Amino acid sequence: MSETQWRYALASVVGSAHIRNGLPCQDKSICETVITASGDAVIMAAVSDGAGSASKADIGAEVACTEAIAGLRNYFSIGGEISGIDRLFAEDTIKNIQTKISERADAHGVTAREFACTLLVAVAGDKNIATWQVGDGVIVYANSYGADDYSVMNWPEKDEYENVTVFVTQDSAVTSLMFDKGTDQIDEIAILSDGIQRLALDFSARSAFSPFFRDMFKPLRSENPGMSERGSEALTALLKSAKVNSRTDDDKTLILASRRSGIVFQSGVEPASLSQLAMAKLQSEAETMVSDCEPVDSLLCKTNVDNNSSSSVVTVLQCGHNYREQDYI
Repeated sequence: MSETQWRYALASVVGSAHIRNGLPCQDKSICETVITASGDAVIMAAVSDGAGSASKADIGAEVACTEAIAGLRNYFSIGGEISGIDRLFAEDTIKNIQTKISERADAHGVTAREFACTLLVAVAGDKNIATWQVGDGVIVYANSYGADDYSVMNWPEKDEYENVTVFVTQDSAVTSLMFDKGTDQIDEIAILSDGIQRLALDFSARSAFSPFFRDMFKPLRSENPGMSERGSEALTALLKSAKVNSRTDDDKTLILASRRSGIVFQSGVEPASLSQLAMAKLQSEAETMVSDCEPVDSLLCKTNVDNNSSSSVVTVLQCGHNYREQDYI
């Protein structure tokens, strides 16, 4: 394979509680593609959620994502392949991040604890995937034979109400690290911080809420390979929306990466026109789903296409898959 077929979108948005308290967004996210020496088209993605109680958590999250991706970039540049990534590689990544954060802490005259953050990393190619994480947040994936069924790589270490997690700055980070590796052909990956776990997971079934991811991925599949500016704008609009903020006041991050093609390109039709057709098709399907679904037991998403703009805005209309009554407060 000579070029990447991965297309991706990402967004990190400050939470309403952080805005009220004058805090910056403490979530960070990075996503890149690379072609390995063997020609494997690889997606690399990292998400970090800074601890709200740490004064420099936003810097810690940035260091964690930057160093994680830089380490992978360097590994592939010297001929590495996903098949060679193991737990030791992931542990070394965490140790390197800890060293970098300690250097920052010394420069600021504070302890490393003030840079506390989580980390989730996913790297996937044609026939291999490796993921690792320290702390909360979720990595979701779909393989080539699972259609639009999405699975959680590691179920959150805490439940939806418990406010306790492990950070990369802690001594226990390396031993607490969750590492997974497989040989499935992964077609789609999502990484999300815990700020939107309630929207994307079914806690009663301990599984990914597939309708959420199906509707998020559909428009992305029609984009050109590489980063989708339009998709990233749509995710930003979604995470900033009043409906999402009514469900969570935390910082929110979502990365979506897909190598599925949503449309068969036809001669004489420009890619931009095809993308608009995909958005219109999704809008029609979403409207049908809104009219057919029960008002409480499903998460309903609708894509509104602005005919005067190249961007799409995804608006969450209603959420409520099996949550207890106090969840809506």
